[in-house]
Amino acid sequence: MNKIIARAVPEVKPGRGSITGFAGFASLTSFGDSASSTLSTRSIRHSRGAVAAMVLGWALAGATGCESLSESLGLSQTERDAEQTAASTPLPPLDLFAMTDPEQLRVAERLSELEFGPPMQITAFYPNQANRLWLSNAGEGAQPRSGYHEGAATAGHEGWQTFEPGSPTGCWNCHADPEYGHGGIAEEWEWAAFSPFEMDVDLNAATTDYDKPGTRSLELRAARDDDYLYIHASWLSTTDASGRGSGEPGPNITHQTYRWSADAQAFGDRGTQRNAGPERADPVSPDDLAAHGRFDYEERFVAMSAPAAQPVTDAFAGGESGNFNAHGCFMACHNDLRNMPGAHEPSADDVAGTLLEGRSDLRHYTLNSRNLEGQEPDAYQVAERLATRYAGNNTEALADSLAQGRFLDLFQVRTGRSAPMGHASADYVYHYRLGNNAHVEADERFAASGRSNWRNQDPGDGVEGDGYLRYLYDPRETGFWGLSEDDFAEQRREGAGPLIVEPGHPRNNAIDLAKDDHLIAWDGEAYILQEDFGPHGSAGDALSDVLEDGILIPRRVLQEAEGAQSRAWAFTGWSKTDDGTGRYDVVVVRPLEAKTRDGQLITDHDLGEALEEAGLTFGFGIHDDHVGNRSHYVTLPVGLVAEGSETAYLEAVASLYDTDPDGLRGRLPLIRVARNE
Repeated sequence: MNKIIARAVPEVKPGRGSITGFAGFASLTSFGDSASSTLSTRSIRHSRGAVAAMVLGWALAGATGCESLSESLGLSQTERDAEQTAASTPLPPLDLFAMTDPEQLRVAERLSELEFGPPMQITAFYPNQANRLWLSNAGEGAQPRSGYHEGAATAGHEGWQTFEPGSPTGCWNCHADPEYGHGGIAEEWEWAAFSPFEMDVDLNAATTDYDKPGTRSLELRAARDDDYLYIHASWLSTTDASGRGSGEPGPNITHQTYRWSADAQAFGDRGTQRNAGPERADPVSPDDLAAHGRFDYEERFVAMSAPAAQPVTDAFAGGESGNFNAHGCFMACHNDLRNMPGAHEPSADDVAGTLLEGRSDLRHYTLNSRNLEGQEPDAYQVAERLATRYAGNNTEALADSLAQGRFLDLFQVRTGRSAPMGHASADYVYHYRLGNNAHVEADERFAASGRSNWRNQDPGDGVEGDGYLRYLYDPRETGFWGLSEDDFAEQRREGAGPLIVEPGHPRNNAIDLAKDDHLIAWDGEAYILQEDFGPHGSAGDALSDVLEDGILIPRRVLQEAEGAQSRAWAFTGWSKTDDGTGRYDVVVVRPLEAKTRDGQLITDHDLGEALEEAGLTFGFGIHDDHVGNRSHYVTLPVGLVAEGSETAYLEAVASLYDTDPDGLRGRLPLIRVARNE
């Protein structure tokens, strides 16, 4: 029998500065026979002073007697990652912080009954700022510098031929060692990086200077039923609770905050937000946190994918030069993207009248969306060169290309912005990285793009004058108006998460200063926001009465996702391991059919058809330890196949390795999807 344990939600006593029980959690942890488990809840109070939140835990079916994480103690980070066997360990409590959708909650319950396929250990490595142009360039000068450190090698990739037009070759041809396979062990990384095919970028030096391990071991497994594909990922993490080397293990589940200055009577930036750049090697001491702030950048788990039997490819004169089955995420990573060494911002004239109009911070794209006539594959600078069929913002032609499957699927599980609402961002990568159905919803075949599950608030939004935020914590729900640096990190360590949920949502814990300019009452040494607040009064005076100097407020406000962007779900959890660090678990849920219930298209590939035909190819990434877009770990291409379809996948990719399926068997990492009725 399963036993359900629920902690009572603590009451929060009203009063200025109180942090008691910010987001009272009911921890629902299931033990015993997971196949027969059901999710049951007691009444969880959502009284004044308590934001209701739920945490679901379960023992997943199919676990076998593998070594537990605790038996890895005493090993180095790389060795600990290599020894990870999360499939044998029940998932930690997963955060259902603000999930109210009945279908999401039904799927959360379904997870406890699923049988997953066997776990696959994949080495995710830190690529520095290696990109497609560097990978395909045979000599010096492919990129002016490499990464956030001095002195890294900048010579071309020794395996540049893999991107030659007419003969693209799979990365695993050089970077898979028959002796070690893909098991996430240190020897594999050393073999792949240095011998016998040197990458010629000193990745070890990069990670030393950057103060991060060269690899993470990522464990992956998958399941499906009639409606959804489920991917479970886990990894060991040294992430702390938004600290700067101050030894505070815990997840960072907010994404950027603002700090109140009593002197300026305004909100401003709280300091360096992300753990990337030269400051990583010289972290701020705990004594200086008040002046500099903690790192404040969320963790992410991301993946790009495409059907193996219908791969997304690029072509220059002379033939195909890129194939997602061969090169994975590197197909969409270019030297002109934002925060890359060779990045450039196209001028307004460059992108006028194209689908990139108004965009300067270039993000992922595929070359098959560009007009490459007359360019050499090792010298392109193509950000603004959209193919002529897209001139004039021709979204009908764009929709046709998307309907033909010429794009990459992308989801991003953002632990600070999407996961607390039960979502992963649902994106596509083609001419740019955009949310599902962006630019094509005018086409009657496609569903409305909708909105993501967060929005930004910035000083001055909706409130008189610069320096004032629109949303503050509602002290009637939380017991406080804002949190100090230390209290903010403490909430993270406890998994409560100092998040703001929009007014009107069932989990609302915020007040809207733009709409309610005569707010709150109770004068028994509690609340009180002055009646002269807002457009007709002195906002600074009013806020100074309730906000202490240095108080933090999140920049992001959580909301329900809508439309096509609501079609990727995510359930996440972080748990402390016996060695004092932690482990992330993420379960991503995506519908198999690329349509809404009323039959309109979504810019997703049909995952059910892809699995039946030959499976999918994935590239996975981990944004760990408060890092941004160019400082993450990535994997080489990974196959995901239905039961009994391994041969079909190998047949789809064998030509990239100049061999037959039998010659590939055992060389390529394949995640097997267990079928559930």
